[in-house]
Amino acid sequence: MADINPTTTPINGTSHCSGCRKNKPIQEFQGSRRAFSTCDFCRFRQTAPKLPPSILIMPFEICNEFPDRDELGAEGLRLELDVRLSLDYREHTDEDAIKLLIDHIEGCDGYRYYLIHIGKPSRAWCVHFEAVCCQDTVGSRHIENSQLQRRYQRIQDYPCKGRIHGFINRRHEWIHLDISHAVCHPRPDDINDTIPVAPIPTEIKRFIASQITPRRLTSSDLYETVVERFGYVVNYGQVQNLWKESFVALYKMDEDQLRSSRMLVERLRESADCEEIMDSGAGGENEARWFFDLFVHSDQVNEYHVDSTYKTNRAGFELFGIVANVQGSGYPVAYMIMNVDSRTNRANQDTHRVAVLKLFFRAMKDRGLNPTFMFCDKDMAEINAIEATWNPSVVRLCLWHLKRAVKTKLGQPKSDPVYNPFQAQHEFPFIRTDFAPVVNAPIRETGLLTTVEQRERILELMGSHYNRHALIPNGETFSSNTAIHQDSTRQMYEYCLEHNLRHAWAYLYRNWYTIIHYKRWAKSGVDNMIPIGKTTMLIEAHWKVMKRTHLYHYNRARLDLLTYVVLEHYYRKLKMKYQSTVVHRQKTALFEKTFIAEWHKADRAEVSGISYATNLNQWVCGCVAFLHSPLALCKHLVKAYQASNQLHVIARMVFIQRSQTPPFIRILPTIHPNPYHPGSHPQEELRPGPPLRRPRGVHSVNNDEEELVIPARRTRRNTTNRDIPGLIIPPRRRPARQERPVTPSAPTPPAPAPPAPTPPAPAPPAPAPPAPTPTPTAPAPTPTTSDEDVPVVDMERTLLATEIRYRDKMANVARLRELLAREEAEEGEIQQEYVNMLNSRQAAVFARAVDNGDQVRFVNSSIAARRRTTLGRTWQDYDEFTTFI
Repeated sequence: MADINPTTTPINGTSHCSGCRKNKPIQEFQGSRRAFSTCDFCRFRQTAPKLPPSILIMPFEICNEFPDRDELGAEGLRLELDVRLSLDYREHTDEDAIKLLIDHIEGCDGYRYYLIHIGKPSRAWCVHFEAVCCQDTVGSRHIENSQLQRRYQRIQDYPCKGRIHGFINRRHEWIHLDISHAVCHPRPDDINDTIPVAPIPTEIKRFIASQITPRRLTSSDLYETVVERFGYVVNYGQVQNLWKESFVALYKMDEDQLRSSRMLVERLRESADCEEIMDSGAGGENEARWFFDLFVHSDQVNEYHVDSTYKTNRAGFELFGIVANVQGSGYPVAYMIMNVDSRTNRANQDTHRVAVLKLFFRAMKDRGLNPTFMFCDKDMAEINAIEATWNPSVVRLCLWHLKRAVKTKLGQPKSDPVYNPFQAQHEFPFIRTDFAPVVNAPIRETGLLTTVEQRERILELMGSHYNRHALIPNGETFSSNTAIHQDSTRQMYEYCLEHNLRHAWAYLYRNWYTIIHYKRWAKSGVDNMIPIGKTTMLIEAHWKVMKRTHLYHYNRARLDLLTYVVLEHYYRKLKMKYQSTVVHRQKTALFEKTFIAEWHKADRAEVSGISYATNLNQWVCGCVAFLHSPLALCKHLVKAYQASNQLHVIARMVFIQRSQTPPFIRILPTIHPNPYHPGSHPQEELRPGPPLRRPRGVHSVNNDEEELVIPARRTRRNTTNRDIPGLIIPPRRRPARQERPVTPSAPTPPAPAPPAPTPPAPAPPAPAPPAPTPTPTAPAPTPTTSDEDVPVVDMERTLLATEIRYRDKMANVARLRELLAREEAEEGEIQQEYVNMLNSRQAAVFARAVDNGDQVRFVNSSIAARRRTTLGRTWQDYDEFTTFI
């Protein structure tokens, strides 16, 4: 009989190695495009793997490694650099990433390079490339003069042997560069005789310099102006060079981009109504933060959207922003340009990002930003920073990102999920423990989690669960938020049970329907109010306009240029839009246009005989259209409003005010200027710096300047006692007039008697009676002062801030306790599963380790021993925990 070796037959999840003749996990055979036939151990047995050094620089630090041109001698230049493959490069293909890298090097040394070779390995992870200097005599491309009638002179060549050798290793996120130049020759930018042109007249130079203003952003418009006035005396390139030199002086204040951005914010703080946020803490040298005190202290603005964007600058910094939701439009509150340094610890990247965001949010909170809701995507760094700064109920997940994440996951192949049916049954008693995916099955289930039709139905159910709330009736009945959570989970569970979607249910429960995750995205996760927004499209549109309109003409702009464009152009246009649309109502807002169009469409619709709990006073309806409407509108409410003979809803004739509490829509008459906008002090202007406000009565010197209407601070309202059951907050108190301090003496009366009224005629004072210890005479009454001269002591703000911090801290402690209890339960289950997999002798050793509290050392020793089983057993095992492995 033939001897059959079972190790030559690969099983599921493994592959057979042609070197050691063993079955190994498929992860040890992975290549860049194709799998290897030998495992990592066999390949690296004689040749060590190519690993990156311990310290890598970021791409924006490449220019810092180049010496100054004056320091270069006749020996030329030779640099060897190891660079981190940042996110901007990982998003591109190999060819595009290499071109982007060479473009960055050209901006550092001033030379120009031809890309002559890019490797295309099928298995290796290193993609090699080579570029040659365009002025090299041997390597550059030249065309003979006899073969081409040249328009320009040919560039001078040199025997420089300029080369860029390197490779990109995506497995280790590593770029290696070897840059050499044997001869340091003039740069192409320094050669002015290649294009024979006439010199620029002095008059044209002066005219171009006078036309460089903060409002003129493009050189093409300037060239047209020059041609109209002087004719075709100069070409476009000459005008562009002069425009570039003059325009750079407007924003470039330092060679360091980040320092220049901070200096620019300080210079423009008066005109741009902003100030820089300077925080003490780690990482402050890699960030720049500034904010606009426009809606921070307004009661009418309490929903904000946060997000970050990339590819706005050449330094690779991340631009983070906060915008306020004002009547369906986004207006900026704060920006931050942030660099996450992950050169030494890639796993610590999110930790550092969370720490930076916490500092940013804490600075905004100290300046009065206390949002009711803050919308974000599924970025855990943003979520953790928001929950650590404010109440966890502030976090609201974007519905669009939610559906995209669910749709992407449900379209992937099945895998072994992390799911505990007993924990799910403890939270929801209707869940069956046998309805769970089979983990470590002999025959692994294949196929996708769901079909296309099933995914669409699941997304439809989640959309319905997202919109339900206790304040919105379902037909004619109301349900509590807890009951809505139970019903939503039951509905999703029954659908998965009906179609046998075990893996899909494990994913949905674990990531969306537990109490912690459910409160982040469902409206019923918050009591007594409903968020107005649903998605983060306000800030997504904000980034779109910034990139496609204002940064369109600047490829890979510097950080200070990005700051200049945001402050001097984008913010000014948004401020003008706010004044014309919100304050003076000269234009119709997009939300108002959409609302009026839907109103007239609903008015023309026919109403069936089905009865819903339609209530105009609360502005709610139990129909499905109202539940899913982003405008809180349906035909039943429109018909009821028309029947009540109230105001006619016409654009700019009425003001439509959204609210998070009933009534959710208020239709108010229009008054000019609009008194319902977030600001209510037309006589004030925005001024940066604490307190970022000009005192009352101080007006602008320029009478032609338009007065800005800004939000009112909460502290300037005439606050009354709030109607909170069981809590009495007294009004603001004025301090009693202080008496002159009396030196303690024995004995003293318990309370001094009030002075007797003075008679009409002055009388001589009576002699004091004898006493063993004379008491001091009462001081003469001081002249009374007016109430306006007495300072107001307001302890209620301090108490309120302390109560809010205490409430947030209690909520965080409760959340952490719940997470700790869940992790402890999962640890016990994994421990029991692990014990069942051990043999009897090893299980006995593990039991003794648990009794002695050494289970951590036991597991670490076992892991180390099992990893060594891939090597030849040439050593003796004396570890008490791993003797029987």
